[in-house]
Amino acid sequence: MQVENKKNMIVISGRVDSSNAEKFESDVFGYATEAPVVIDAEKLEYISSAGLRVLMKLKKKFSEVIVKNVNPEVYEILDMTGFTNILTVKKALKEIDITGLEIIGRGATGVVYRLDDDKILKLFFPGRLLYGIEYEKEAAKYAFMLGIPTAIAYSVVKSGDSYGIIYELVNSKTLFEVIEESPEKHKEYAKKYVDLLNEAHKADAGEYFFPMKSRLIESLGKLKGTVIPELEFERDITLYDRLKETKNFIHGDAHPGNVMVMGDELIFIDMTSASTGDPMFDIISLGSMISLETKLQPREKYLELYKTEPEKAYAFWREVMKIYFNTEDEAVLDKEEKYIEAAAAMRMMLGVLYMPGRFPADANTTLRDIMNEYFDL
Repeated sequence: MQVENKKNMIVISGRVDSSNAEKFESDVFGYATEAPVVIDAEKLEYISSAGLRVLMKLKKKFSEVIVKNVNPEVYEILDMTGFTNILTVKKALKEIDITGLEIIGRGATGVVYRLDDDKILKLFFPGRLLYGIEYEKEAAKYAFMLGIPTAIAYSVVKSGDSYGIIYELVNSKTLFEVIEESPEKHKEYAKKYVDLLNEAHKADAGEYFFPMKSRLIESLGKLKGTVIPELEFERDITLYDRLKETKNFIHGDAHPGNVMVMGDELIFIDMTSASTGDPMFDIISLGSMISLETKLQPREKYLELYKTEPEKAYAFWREVMKIYFNTEDEAVLDKEEKYIEAAAAMRMMLGVLYMPGRFPADANTTLRDIMNEYFDL
């Protein structure tokens, strides 16, 4: 048995039984300082009743004890003895080999792979914290409970240094793929897409999700005086004056890479940004990925990222605009597009800052120009 303190986590390896339980207790209490006490049990092979008594003492002293990366054998012991009800116990994550898997989508936070005919894997980029991935899985569950068309999230897994979520998706394609393959169906799928948004936006999600507008303004405030010039910040956030604080469900990142086409049905994946607020936020997120990014990204880069020609993506976007705003008037659509691009540019400044390498080096300058152009109109 070996116990060590590593990155504010107590790591246990080997076996814990009556022969070393006393030393185990001394080591654990020597490292534990405050709640939550986090124990990494990835290399723990066995724990006896003597070891469990130490965990019970730990629980009595500290309000929260988390035991993570528990293998099936140790989990069975903890479950059989009722410790899964006393402590927060998390099973070891299944390791997935992505070698040879088909990439079917790519977004701001990760890459989507097809595992088989029934399942896909959304693998987040390295550095994404596990609790954030677990939040997305829970968010997908809550959205499903609210009746929002979304894929079932099965489990959180690992692949190398990255975490991911396995979703159920039967014989599906991303909406980006459909946009690329079937330009003659843009109007049909634009109608389906708007119907999907309208159905989702009917749900009252205030019990489950955070408010998008206040969270976004708070995050943007951290950029004040750096990416966003101090003198222009108060002017810039007036872009969101039009958007109301409501309890409507919004996906928050409703671009075609996060919408899967299953037969005649469209469903959401990726609930990382699921929140509440003005339904217009989802139109802004779509405009960000199409109307705005087709201006930011070189054509070859856009094709690489989304596997869709920017011209086809933009044609789809305009069909969505016509249906959503219920007009064929190009002047009205152009005016709405200018607003959407400016509001999206404001939000995208966060993405440029936190996702280096994804956007061109001069992206923030371009975003600033787009916003200034809108205010000059």
